[in-house]
Amino acid sequence: MSEPVRPAAFNLLAEPSVGFLPRALEAFSKRGLLPDRMSLRREGALVRLQVELDAMPADMVHRVDGDLARLVGVVEQVAAGATPAPLAAAA
Repeated sequence: MSEPVRPAAFNLLAEPSVGFLPRALEAFSKRGLLPDRMSLRREGALVRLQVELDAMPADMVHRVDGDLARLVGVVEQVAAGATPAPLAAAA
């Protein structure tokens, strides 16, 4: 029987630093997960990272969410699975 999967969205607001993006993506890569959509943009003195997966093993969502919450510089995190603003379509 296969594991249940579900869509997942992660939304972080963090202080910008050179290592922020690779550390954030490590939460996914160490579990063999490849995001379907990702957006990183500046918001004033901070950066917003949105990551979406169309199908993620349900038991991994809270693990990735916890890893992201522990990243140095994160000042705000929307709960995993909460629907963030839609990612802008690539121009």
